[in-house]
Amino acid sequence: GLAELPDSLLEAARASPAAGTHAAATPDGTLPPEAQLLLQYLRAAHWNISAVAHQLGVARMTVYRRMKRWGIRDPHA
Repeated sequence: GLAELPDSLLEAARASPAAGTHAAATPDGTLPPEAQLLLQYLRAAHWNISAVAHQLGVARMTVYRRMKRWGIRDPHA
């Protein structure tokens, strides 16, 4: 969860603009916790998919699939 993230990563995620928040919301209007966490990783890494995949210990394609699942889009693309 979020408690596992380094403080510097959390600070960078909080400081990032709201870009890329096109993620699919739950019925109550919030993002699933997994989507929120992925979005924070992406923002903190300045949308560097390879860096996020490395941090999460997964393949880049896994990050892309999760982004697609939750409707998260790179605001720079």
